[in-house]
Parts: sequence; structure tokens; C-alpha cells
Amino acid sequence: SMEPSLNSNGVFTAHGYSQIPPVSAMLTAGLATAYLDDAQCITLYSSKDLVKKLAHLDQHLKSAKDQSAWAITSSYIGGMFCYIQPLVTPTIIGDVGLHHRWQGEWFGRDLDVRKDLLPLVTKGH
Repeated sequence: SMEPSLNSNGVFTAHGYSQIPPVSAMLTAGLATAYLDDAQCITLYSSKDLVKKLAHLDQHLKSAKDQSAWAITSSYIGGMFCYIQPLVTPTIIGDVGLHHRWQGEWFGRDLDVRKDLLPLVTKGH
């Protein structure tokens, strides 16, 4: 939750409809499958684009005036939306929970990793 009163002493409240856990699980499954199918496959994880974007985000976080846990966490989440999400899901901007694929195809359903997820994580998606 982004509500400060729900997050204190290093404990963050997660909401069931938050996109971060399910999208992380989907991408991890896609990356693991791509690697296991073909270790030489260029994926989002092995591309130089991701490394450049993460380094850019790292510089922003290190140069932030407010280095409190709350400020850095909020900045990190914002940076992931700004820099990383367009690499992973270029047709989904903002909360994936509001996207038609999430509501119509993915939410509450078993995904076919190769059909649904590999296109998101492999080079040329």
C-alpha cells in the first residue's frame, strides 16, 4: 500500500490487487522458461537495455535528497513504472491490473508460459 499509516517499521502492507507480486511472478516464470528452453536466448534480463535502465534508476535513488525508507521505496516503485515497465510490457502503461489483458485473459487463470509470457521477456517482443 502507498498509504503511510499502513506501512511502518519496515513492514509494508501488500494489497491483493497490487500488480507488483503477480507481475514479478509472471516475469520470473517467463525468464526461467526462456533460459531453460534455450540458455543462449536473449531476454529482457540479459539485454543491455535493462542494465542501462537499472543503472539510471540507481543513480536517481542514490541522488535523492530524502533517503528515508519510505521515500526510496516510493521512488523505486515510480522508477520501475517509468524505466522498466515499458521494456517489459510496452503496451501496458500504468497498473497492469487495469489493462484488458489482465482483466480478460490473465487474472485468476492458468497462463501458458510459452504463449503468454515468453513474448514479454524475450528480445524482440
